[in-house]
Amino acid sequence: MNPNWSKQRDEPVDVGISIRIETVAMEKFWHWVDLARGEVSALGLVEETRDPKSGRVLALTVDDIYLVSQKSSEAETDMIPEGISDLILRLVSEGIDPGKLRFWIHSHGKMDVFWSSTDDACIKGLCNEEWMLSLVVNKRRDSLMRLDQYHPAHFYLGSIRWKTFLELPEDQVEILTQEFKQKVYEGPSIFKSSILSDSQPNPSMTYCPIGRQLEGEELDDEIYWAEMEREDLEEMAAEDAAMEPIEVGRNNGR
Repeated sequence: MNPNWSKQRDEPVDVGISIRIETVAMEKFWHWVDLARGEVSALGLVEETRDPKSGRVLALTVDDIYLVSQKSSEAETDMIPEGISDLILRLVSEGIDPGKLRFWIHSHGKMDVFWSSTDDACIKGLCNEEWMLSLVVNKRRDSLMRLDQYHPAHFYLGSIRWKTFLELPEDQVEILTQEFKQKVYEGPSIFKSSILSDSQPNPSMTYCPIGRQLEGEELDDEIYWAEMEREDLEEMAAEDAAMEPIEVGRNNGR
């Protein structure tokens, strides 16, 4: 067996659900990574998002990360059991289900990111008989996300796709929605003659005239840029032809 097998980097696998970390939580850990001389580790809460009808898991979101009492060095990080117990008691006192602690994150300091035998042992020790997410990073911002499943047998995917995630407050979502409705007119596509043209000036607004039909290479470029097929374009043109023109710049009940 290749002795460097564990250090090889594979293309991240798409597991069919969204794996994400709340941006503020991730930035907290990056700050601890920058402060640490070597390695550092933490635990995180994972929220499941399920389809209301089928119950299928759609997303796993790490919405907060907690620093745990630990002993760390340039080459290892060891969370103290009492520190984990203190975190669990804290979560219970705050009315948070400690069963959501399904995320372990640690830094390899200045070293490469890979799953070492020590990491494997730690993840095995965190077994909850269901599943666990783990992320290893370093000071260069390299990262490797892993998904372990413990039942009915223990197996894992050592490199899966993930992303940071920022959830907007509900009041901000409403403000942005109303702004969109007020400022965005969704009418015929730009691939055919636009309702805005030099022959239809609107003194109440400044606009960029697009009153000509795209043809030849220019049309092909637009289709390529939009990642479309000509069949899609023809279908859009047919739908646009059926629409009644709307004069831009006036209140049209939108």
